[in-house]
Amino acid sequence: MDERGKPRLCDEPGIRFNLSHSGPFALVAVAAGREVGVDVEVISGDRDVVRLAEVALSRAEASAVRDAGPDRVPAFYEAWVRKEAVAKCLGVGLGAALPPDPVFVQALEVGPGMKAALAVAGAEPVEVAPRSASAPSFAAVRPRLRVRGGKPPPP
Repeated sequence: MDERGKPRLCDEPGIRFNLSHSGPFALVAVAAGREVGVDVEVISGDRDVVRLAEVALSRAEASAVRDAGPDRVPAFYEAWVRKEAVAKCLGVGLGAALPPDPVFVQALEVGPGMKAALAVAGAEPVEVAPRSASAPSFAAVRPRLRVRGGKPPPP
């Protein structure tokens, strides 16, 4: 664990990783020398997303969710996965103020009924492209960063 409680690989101090899961889906990011954070969520329409946005998101994000009309649910989840990916990348809790550290955030297309995001420390963009159309799987185009995601095999 680092000083903020973020897990580390003991034998590989330069390797950074993060993972997320929602329902039967998992997403993992691994990088050399750059902090990463990921979040994936299965969209659930049975939540009061306006109320959740007002509690969990910034005023501007909550306003965007409220103003999204019939697209409120996907708008909430898109904002939520971005926020959680950034918090995980920086190693801070969701209730904490985010430090001003530069973070590149990329939405990931992982399938219908889902939202996901990748956050990478630093301002340099990371290009992410699907590797398989049949099962969501991603690999970064730039060297030193690989993101893989998809449905885990059955137990």
